[in-house]
Amino acid sequence: MRLDFLIASDPADRRADRVSYLISVGIVLLSLAVRGLTVMDQVELSVRSIAPIEPWIWETASHFAILVALPIIPFALTRAPLTRATWKWALPAHGLAFLAFSILHILVMVSLRKLAYGAVMDGPYIFGLADPSTWLYEMRIDLFTYVLVGLGFSANRLLEQSRLETEAARKEASTGGRLMLKCGGRTLFVDPREVVRVQAAGNYVEVFTGGQPQLARMTLSEMEGLISSASTRHARVHRSHIVNLDAVREAVPGRDGGLELHLTNGDVVPTSRRYRGAVDLMAAE
Repeated sequence: MRLDFLIASDPADRRADRVSYLISVGIVLLSLAVRGLTVMDQVELSVRSIAPIEPWIWETASHFAILVALPIIPFALTRAPLTRATWKWALPAHGLAFLAFSILHILVMVSLRKLAYGAVMDGPYIFGLADPSTWLYEMRIDLFTYVLVGLGFSANRLLEQSRLETEAARKEASTGGRLMLKCGGRTLFVDPREVVRVQAAGNYVEVFTGGQPQLARMTLSEMEGLISSASTRHARVHRSHIVNLDAVREAVPGRDGGLELHLTNGDVVPTSRRYRGAVDLMAAE
């Protein structure tokens, strides 16, 4: 039976999912060790007498069953991505995916426990599948697992997409001589010679050209690396500012002992001692 339909069709998502699977396996193994030791301590404090191997049978079966059911989560994320445009139908789809995940986890877990008890214990394993409260108890725990793992897979996919976007932008800057900027839902291609200055805005940057400033999704350090691939006439002069050296009209002393750069568009940009090399370059020209 082929299981290709469980694998993401996008190559970037597949690469991200491989990392997520490795992380998930590591977390499951760590959880198994912690949970096994914790349950043993709880049993020692209780009045019930059980064999030392029983907690490890319970937890090993449960954690192995999680790994069996795990592919349902990235499968659901691929078929029902949670975005502003899709959440109305994606949430119910994930509700069904969670039910499939939890039911598979519980059935595999109980089956493994019964097999283990039959092999190494004197009596059978009793779980209580006919009791709805037992299912609800396990599903509450599975919901936390589904959400946590889903967030992990989603985060790795976003990181991989961001890495590919950064590589594409750097290639476009170095070979095409243009800046590729993600501005909202648009991708803008900007001639670096038109960029008068760039200013930090948290995890975004404001790019000032001759027209309306554009808010691009990147840090100033990322912008510095990108624009240096396309232009030798832009320099960082402050922790929050990059300027086009050809757009500097004059440099005058500032209030804090530094210099203020007056640009051709009328903007004034402060400089700092840390980035004084750019100012010295202008003075030498």
